[in-house]
Amino acid sequence: MPEDQKSSFSEAVETGASAAHTIRGAIKTGKAISSAAKGAAAGGASLGEGLIDYKALELQKEGKSLEEVAQWVEENKLKICHFFMVEDLNHLQKGGRISKTAAVLGTMVQIKPIIYLDNEGKLQIIKKERGRKKAMNKIVDMAIDACEGKMPDMVMIPHGNCPKDAEYVAELVRKKMGVTNIMMNDIGTVIGGHTGPGMVAVVCMGVHR
Repeated sequence: MPEDQKSSFSEAVETGASAAHTIRGAIKTGKAISSAAKGAAAGGASLGEGLIDYKALELQKEGKSLEEVAQWVEENKLKICHFFMVEDLNHLQKGGRISKTAAVLGTMVQIKPIIYLDNEGKLQIIKKERGRKKAMNKIVDMAIDACEGKMPDMVMIPHGNCPKDAEYVAELVRKKMGVTNIMMNDIGTVIGGHTGPGMVAVVCMGVHR
């Protein structure tokens, strides 16, 4: 191989190796930030953990160290609020959260439980609304109350295979909270096993849970 080609080849290899090292470093850093966030954010669920990850990565982009990010997450993890509206009472009954009689009667009169995630990461039924639209409005109102006038810069809306209802809630968030940065996504199998299809939630950073 001619010397000029050897030189170009060597430069290309060095550049490729350098780029690969940079990519590996970025991936490692991203994983470390995510790991620190999730490790410190015990008590979050579904897009609640996603919101913690989002905030942690934003801090990392601002130049915060891994230790600073982990400290922020530890100090703010219980400000991540989760408010759920559940469609199917049978899943709550199977999980032992309500009796079989309550599930049957509640289903007959279209009762929709409102659930939130407490400071120990447990699902708690705190309110009941009659009708799906009322329940969806209620979870947005509860998110507003939890923010105490300090509206978040982002709201996440996980849902159980009901994108139209998620969009309805998103529109309520835009109108009532003035938030336009909204992310919607399906829930995973673990949370879905507890709540069933048709679940819609509002997840945001509040002053308290």
